Amino acid sequence: MTRAAIVVTWLGLAIVASVVGEARAQRLDELFEQGNRAFVAGDVEGAVRAYETLVAAGVDDPDVSFNLGVAHGTAGRHGHAIRWFERTLRLRPDDEAARAAAAATRRWLAERRAERDGRAEMEPEAGPGWFLTLSAALPDDVVAWSVLVADVLLFGLLALRRLSRSDTIRLAAAVGVVPVLLVGLFAASMLVERADGKRRGGEVIVLEEGVPMRLLPDERASPNARAAEGERCTLLDRHESWVQLRCAERGGWVPAERVGEI
Repeated sequence: MTRAAIVVTWLGLAIVASVVGEARAQRLDELFEQGNRAFVAGDVEGAVRAYETLVAAGVDDPDVSFNLGVAHGTAGRHGHAIRWFERTLRLRPDDEAARAAAAATRRWLAERRAERDGRAEMEPEAGPGWFLTLSAALPDDVVAWSVLVADVLLFGLLALRRLSRSDTIRLAAAVGVVPVLLVGLFAASMLVERADGKRRGGEVIVLEEGVPMRLLPDERASPNARAAEGERCTLLDRHESWVQLRCAERGGWVPAERVGEI
């Protein structure tokens, strides 16, 4: 095959890929609008199906997550609603509507639990904290590049301080080391937290009320605690169709389908 033929072939493939990509994007946009129309028309389950189809297709968008949370909440699936409101906040940490919706849903669950049991077992949602919020807002490549740039600048400033004959430059280099070091340590902490989160499996939301937490990943094992609907837990381990959770001071194994990863 000649060079010209190769170029023409690659151009043709690029055009085909572009057309396919545009068609897929248009299809996904149509699904989103379909879900919106279904919700407005009162077809909540139809809206959920449309939004969940987008999620299954790999769409990780805060608007889709928020609408999915609203639809689940309208259908009375409050644990599912909180899960998707929390996902919205992971993708868009300054989304006050999602924050308020998650908090309101948790308050409603706590009030229902208090009326039923005479007490509320779950504290109002406090959020993941500023460090996790900031970490979630920054893409992995930004954090990784921050660590690399900070390392280069740090060693450059140290070399400049050692080699320069100017007292002014040496003083400026010494002063600059501190903020660069802090930025590098902060970014490195984010990388460690993310790696640890991936190893542990991150955080999940309990989707149903009173989920038994068992000592072993087996239905025959005795439950040692129960997880509340909408509660945020840390995923510690997996075994077949079971996940091991830590929820506040409680821990145990629950079926994987009864929780949803944020």
